[in-house]
Amino acid sequence: MAADWTATSSEWKHALTPREGRPGWLVEFARFTRAHEWHGGKLPLLLGLVLALAFSQPERLHFTLFIGYYGVVTLFLACAYMLNNVSDLNQDRQAKKVLALESWSSGLKLFVALAVGLVGVLLGALVFPASAVACLAGCYLLAWIYSFPPRLKESYVFGPLVATVGQFVAPAAVVLIAWGEIDAAATAYVAVLFLYGLRMILVHQIIDLENDTRTGTRTTATELGRPAAIRLLRVAFFLEVLASALLLATVVWNGLSPVLLLALLIPLASLLVRIAWGEPLRLDTYAYIPLADLHESLLPLLLAAGLALKTGGVLWWPFPLLLVLFWKRHFIRLLPPWYMLRGLWHGRNEPIP
Repeated sequence: MAADWTATSSEWKHALTPREGRPGWLVEFARFTRAHEWHGGKLPLLLGLVLALAFSQPERLHFTLFIGYYGVVTLFLACAYMLNNVSDLNQDRQAKKVLALESWSSGLKLFVALAVGLVGVLLGALVFPASAVACLAGCYLLAWIYSFPPRLKESYVFGPLVATVGQFVAPAAVVLIAWGEIDAAATAYVAVLFLYGLRMILVHQIIDLENDTRTGTRTTATELGRPAAIRLLRVAFFLEVLASALLLATVVWNGLSPVLLLALLIPLASLLVRIAWGEPLRLDTYAYIPLADLHESLLPLLLAAGLALKTGGVLWWPFPLLLVLFWKRHFIRLLPPWYMLRGLWHGRNEPIP
């Protein structure tokens, strides 16, 4: 059945009217943006790039630039995920997934997604120079061709590449163009962004392999098969480990205090505790994502703390700002192993959050 792309003005009143037994439309809208998937996962790592650049020229980092980039990327990712939701409506219904804003027509959802994208571009025009805004427009173009015709999402080769470049590398390019200089640390950072993004796309495809096969959705995982997709996942992870080590070395070279690297004992301790707990360590699951605690929480906080130390406290605000913006992700990534450790001490009677 073809999707209905028309949206009438009368739909607004109907769509925004709460119905018994359903959450409010704001909650439904938040689900529709899938912010829970990207706000705490992609944004901290992307914002960390800004902090890494600032080590060479800390005087150029301003609060308005940082917040502006946060707002621009937030609106872009919200738009990209909403576009993907609209394009996948029929497949998601076939897979019997719970759909957000089910009472809204496809046309209304598409209109809202494009409106959010337009606001993102306008905000980018206020924050960044024209060349960076052009790159931002390219981000939206990638988001469109990934989900809609030519729908590269179902391309055997280009699907993961376009998703990774569109959601990680291209947003990073916006700030690199605005900054105007790229050093070794920034290069290593972009490599980490690409490899981590590629790995997360592959994990998502492997988890969705059964549903995608049933609904006829073509992805790299469905074309390769599970064993080959997992082998590719392992290669991406190995390269990601190397790129992460290079990134840490380059930011230390740029002025990050080596003492702060002692914080790397946290993910190491987390890994050891999980092994003692008996949790299976796999790459093809969301239960525990190796290096996610480093990329999504520890690395941005390390860079923020390093900048505060390097500037004698002048750039004190990134650290508490990251704590406030992503407190839930820090909790998810950093605290559960300590609950596990306490559970081991008390005979596993302690609940794990």
